[in-house]
Amino acid sequence: MIKLTHRMQAVASLVTPGRKVADIGCDHGYLPIYLVENHIAPSAVAMDINEGPLKAARKNIQKEGLQDKIKTRRSDGLKELLESEGESVIIAGMGGRLVIKILTQSIDILKKDSGVKELILQPQSEQAFFRSSMRELGYVCVKEDMVFEDGKYYPMGKYVKGQEQVTSETSLFDEYGPLLLKEKNTVLWQYVLKEQENLMKIEESLTEMKEGAQKELRKKELQEKMRRNQAAQNFF
Repeated sequence: MIKLTHRMQAVASLVTPGRKVADIGCDHGYLPIYLVENHIAPSAVAMDINEGPLKAARKNIQKEGLQDKIKTRRSDGLKELLESEGESVIIAGMGGRLVIKILTQSIDILKKDSGVKELILQPQSEQAFFRSSMRELGYVCVKEDMVFEDGKYYPMGKYVKGQEQVTSETSLFDEYGPLLLKEKNTVLWQYVLKEQENLMKIEESLTEMKEGAQKELRKKELQEKMRRNQAAQNFF
């Protein structure tokens, strides 16, 4: 039986049981193997743009005797995903901008009735850009989680088609995660406190910077980040 890291276990827990899975950027195929072995997904397709990870995935799938339930396929993002093959599409372990690029270049597949019911996404960078872009693509987050592993924080979420209402708090939600804030996620709280600590160190270092336009700009940017950080703390 495959065992997942804490981060990938959290990703797996976002998948709605009973749905066929498409893992985009499958690496060694551990996630689809875990989902099928544990009867969370009836079947899966492991996809990657490179042949190397697919070769490793095939080896692991065969080792677990699941080749009749898990297919492997070389694909640039979702481009080779067949209709009704992936009800739950997973993209984990990539930068936020790359995740949005993958979704945008296959938006026709997502918009038509291709059988995709949910997106399980775990972007590793540019969270505010990622969340605002998901809103522009016509998706809302219905479940969020965040884990701390190997010295890094990993936010993730389940997205479905829908329109999110923009409010005065939207930019704050884009930065930290709307459900993470509303549900007072304990790992987010740790992240917010760590961020505050880092911002205070930056503020201290600015005192040594010579006066000028660049210093004023840095101070303005820092003040805005500290304001948002405090606003996030107020949720707790």
